[in-house]
Amino acid sequence: NDTLLTNSEFKYYFLDSFEKAGSYYPLPIIGKSSTTFIKSIFNAISNVFFKPFNFFEGSLLLTLASFENLLFFIFILFLLVKRKIQIANLNVLLFNLLFIFMLYTVIGLTIPVLGGLVRYRILGFLMLLISLLMIFDKKRIKNIIL
Repeated sequence: NDTLLTNSEFKYYFLDSFEKAGSYYPLPIIGKSSTTFIKSIFNAISNVFFKPFNFFEGSLLLTLASFENLLFFIFILFLLVKRKIQIANLNVLLFNLLFIFMLYTVIGLTIPVLGGLVRYRILGFLMLLISLLMIFDKKRIKNIIL
């Protein structure tokens, strides 16, 4: 019957009274108005896309995840600069992008640890790579590879 002491603003929320992980980061707070809700969604999605992005702090695994982010952004820039956009199936592309948006929103609003964030975004990462490869001309890719 002992009460947990907490500094939370929510009633009956006691998880913040425990010791936090080393790679903990604060989650975006969902407000009561629609503008703060939309702002927290965009903040959550940017957290999923850009975290972790520190190369010299943290453990070796966080450094490797940072290099993964860097290589992913270099790959996106390479595709945008060197390829011609040609959308073959718009319905599949829109489904993939909506799925990625919803998945990254849920991950960004609920996962406060970088290790979990890196682990759970893998499915969206693969869907995004498939979507990027779908929208570019395959004939030009064959000519460059061969």
